Order: sequence, then structure tokens, then C-alpha cells
Amino acid sequence: MARLLIDKADYGVHAFMVQLRSLDDFRPMPGIELGDIGLTQGMNSTDNGYAVFCHVRIPRNHMLMRNASVSRDGTYLKAANGKLPYGTMVFTRNVIVHIVAFKLAQAVTIAIRYSVVREQGNLQFNPQFLTESTIMSFRSQHYRLLTTMARAFAILFASKSCDANYKDMMLRQSRGDHSTLQYGHITTASLKAWATHAAAEGAEDARRCCGGHGYSVLSGLPDISADLAAM
Repeated sequence: MARLLIDKADYGVHAFMVQLRSLDDFRPMPGIELGDIGLTQGMNSTDNGYAVFCHVRIPRNHMLMRNASVSRDGTYLKAANGKLPYGTMVFTRNVIVHIVAFKLAQAVTIAIRYSVVREQGNLQFNPQFLTESTIMSFRSQHYRLLTTMARAFAILFASKSCDANYKDMMLRQSRGDHSTLQYGHITTASLKAWATHAAAEGAEDARRCCGGHGYSVLSGLPDISADLAAM
């Protein structure tokens, strides 16, 4: 993504395809500097890098011109609707919401399974009863985990609803009707912000519900919690 400048006129940010590495030796192309920012708290299976461009020239036809375009003589043809690129953002946000729903469900499932077998404490508070109770029997544990599981389902169902809205929006846009784009943009932006926050907090609370075992990497909970924090 880069600003499009033609004869000192700024037409805003547009998308371009840029070759980063040579196909012969895979080194960065002239004028391009590539690097990695190193390990992060989570999502380390995904590359986290940077690119610096210094006087890099690319062909005109490397601009993605489905909506807006530039002719050979430098004439800029604007899109029918300047907000059309938001359609991709709508799709991406909904994908993220779908992912965090399953990540949260995964975390709380681990915590619930642990809680129904982990025994600690005597609810009778009577030394005659030697059998300890599972921690899922405690109302606080019961409430925290089942509420979080319900929230995971709510996020998933909301994601499915947004997915249906997105497909309807794309169908309308194929006919030149962009009337639902604004609603899709607002809905997914709001849902993504809430869902990622709720999932990150829920996974961390599920980890805490497992006590010291939740601190162990073998439980899988620290990795899930770290990945959700990055979203």
C-alpha cells in the first residue's frame, strides 16, 4: 500500500504488487531492504518483518486497478465508490473474529476438562468427609468457565452472521449496489474490536482457573493466551 502521486497531485493510498526478491538468488531486489523484527509474545509462526524501499521503480500495470486505475498517459480514473477497498477489510476482520472464537473455545475447553478432574478442598467443611471435591463444583469456577464458553459460542454465531452479510454485500456489489458496504464496515470493525478483547481476556481467565497447571506450557494455555493478545 502506498500513496499515489501524479504530477504532484495526491490521490491517496492504493495497492501495488512489488517484487521483493530476485528469482535467481532470492536476494532482495535493488533498493529494497528486508528484515525481521524478531520474536514476539505470540503468533511467531507468522513472519513479522519490515521492508524499506529506496527509489524503487515498478511498472504502471503493477498497480491493482480493479476499482481505480491510471492510463498510459497518466490520467487517473477514480473508483465508482472511494470506499470499495473497505470490502477487503470487512472480509479480513470477519476471518479474525472467526479465528478468535475457536481459540477462546479451545482455551476454555482445556480449563473445563481440567476442572472436572482436579480435586481440591472439601465443600462440606467437615473433617469426617475425607473426599475432596472437583474444582468445577465451586460456583466461582463454574460461573467463570461456563460464561466464557457461552461467550465463545456468541462470537462464533456473530461471525457466521457477518459472513452471511459479507456474501450478500459482494453479490450486491457485483450488480453495482454498494449500499450495504457502510453497514458491513461498521459491524465488522465493532465486532472485531470486541471479540478480540473478549477472547484475550477469556483465555487468560481460563488459564488462571487452572492454577499452576495453567502456567505450564504443556497445558497449551500460555500459547493460546499469547496468540490472542496479539490479535
